[in-house]
Amino acid sequence: MLLAAVIMALGALGVLALGTAALLDLGPFAPTDPAGLEVADKLGDCREARLDRGEGCDEGADVAAINLSLSGEDALVVELQLSETPSPGPSLAWTAEFYADAANGHTEGGVICRLSNVTDGGRAGPEVDSRALDPNTVPRQLVDDRACEGRLDGSVARFSIDVSGQPDDAQFRLIGLVRVEHPGDDTRPGSEDDFLVRASLADLRG
Repeated sequence: MLLAAVIMALGALGVLALGTAALLDLGPFAPTDPAGLEVADKLGDCREARLDRGEGCDEGADVAAINLSLSGEDALVVELQLSETPSPGPSLAWTAEFYADAANGHTEGGVICRLSNVTDGGRAGPEVDSRALDPNTVPRQLVDDRACEGRLDGSVARFSIDVSGQPDDAQFRLIGLVRVEHPGDDTRPGSEDDFLVRASLADLRG
């Protein structure tokens, strides 16, 4: 099962990169595209936030497509195309985060990329902030923004990740989720959509 493979891989790394990610029922990998990119994600496969149940996708939670490209020699660009544009604010907590299992010039290994309107105190606001976290620290420590920079542009969450030192032919993974919650509204549990991507820099260079 894909879930077992993901858990074993994370265990081998000794890192629970996201902690909040259920990583359940990701579904089969899509057929490899011409660039060699493999994606485990299905349109409309959201679940109740933080739980493995429910089938509805709140606005801004469903990942419709994932695009990877290279910018220069050492920057991996990741675009999460959402089915609907989220409207972050006090009544809507929105987060996109993933662990990039690739060499990074600002950490001892990979990096956790996070884009969210949720503050450290757990409150949701109108501003979406980008953070880069070191997955090798507990609690997670912030690292240089150049390790991973993100922004929300309409329905696209776009990230630029430092991959200096990553071997061209070595496969890397992106393991993460997009989550929507509704603070103060107990009738709306929210939803989240998990994803897993495999590729190599050589695949992307074509």
